[in-house]
Amino acid sequence: MKNLSFIVLSTVLFFSCSDENFSTNYEVKVGEEFTIELEANWSTGYSWHWTNNSQITLVDTVAREYYQRDSELAGSPGMESWRFIALTPGEDVIQFGYISPGSESSAPVESRSFTVGILE
Repeated sequence: MKNLSFIVLSTVLFFSCSDENFSTNYEVKVGEEFTIELEANWSTGYSWHWTNNSQITLVDTVAREYYQRDSELAGSPGMESWRFIALTPGEDVIQFGYISPGSESSAPVESRSFTVGILE
């Protein structure tokens, strides 16, 4: 039952990595959790990084997970799931970069931005 209540209270956003200029607007209430899912393939070494997390104070991460779509096929792509909680009212932009290991200071190969409005 706990998982069911999470599904009811959370919202899942799905975004394809094929659109380089993708951005979206999203609204949640203070205390609500929401999930952003991004296509990824950790077998390549690439993963999504929250690139502006030190500048964001309105939300915080609750969990970050990765799962393959086809667990029987080695190296198959999957989804990277970032779960957040809304902390205080306002609006902010969460930015992600798809980055290879060891190149955190380099420009990401793909970027995504999500404007999050937090209501009381």
